[in-house]
Amino acid sequence: MVAYSDAQVAGSPTLALSDRFKGQWFGRQLAETVDEFLQRLPPATTNGSEELQWIWVSNPYLSLPPTDEGGDNISKLSTMCSQGANMLSELENLMSQMQENPPRQPAAMASRDISIARDKAVMDILNLAVQTKVTSGKVSIDTALTIEQDPRHTENLLVEAG
Repeated sequence: MVAYSDAQVAGSPTLALSDRFKGQWFGRQLAETVDEFLQRLPPATTNGSEELQWIWVSNPYLSLPPTDEGGDNISKLSTMCSQGANMLSELENLMSQMQENPPRQPAAMASRDISIARDKAVMDILNLAVQTKVTSGKVSIDTALTIEQDPRHTENLLVEAG
C-alpha cells in the first residue's frame, strides 16, 4: 500500500490532508506506508515507556476535531468500545467452542473457519468504526496484544482502515 497522496483526492481542491502527527515519531507519518509504519512501531512487539504509552494512527482525509476527548466524541467512543468488545467476545467464544469441540472435519478446514471468522470480526469492527466516526485512535503499548496467527495481517487491516 502506498503512503498517503494528494493524487488520491484529485478533483477536490478544498480538501487538504491533515498532518496530525507530523514530526511526532509515535504516530504514522503521511509519507509512510502501512508496512513502513508497522515495521517501525509494530504494536504487538513495541515496548512501552513513560515517553511511549500510545501508538497513533489518524485518517488524514478527515478534518481534525478540536479534541479527541469529551462531549460527543466520548459517547461515540463508548459505543465503539462496547460494541467492538462484544464482537471480540463473540469471536473468542466461537474459537473456544471450536477448540473444545472440534468439528468433524480436517484440522485445515477448522483453521480456515477460524481465520474466516477472525477476518469477519476485523471487518465488522472496521465498519463499526466508520459508522461511529471513530476513525483515528491509539494503541496502548501497556496492553498485551495477543494476535495469535498472523499479527502483521491484523495490524495492516487496522492501520489501513484508519
